[in-house]
Amino acid sequence: MLLAIGPLELKLTGPFILLPKKEIRMPNEPYGYYEKLSYDRDNLLTVINQLVVWCNLVSNSAGERYLHHGGI
Repeated sequence: MLLAIGPLELKLTGPFILLPKKEIRMPNEPYGYYEKLSYDRDNLLTVINQLVVWCNLVSNSAGERYLHHGGI
C-alpha cells in the first residue's frame, strides 16, 4: 500500500470552520479557518487494512452480509 511508505504523520486540510458572528469585524480579520487534521500512519494503516477485510467479507457473501456506515 502506498501509504505504508509515506511520512509517519499524515497531515490533511479539513472542513472550513466559521467563527461566531461578530457585529463589527476588522477588514483583515478572518471569519473562519480550515481545520488541520493529522493521523498516525501506522494506526491509519491498521484501520484501513481492517476495512479491506470487512469489504472482502461483504463482497464474497453473496448478499448475506452488508457494511453499514454512518457517513464520512
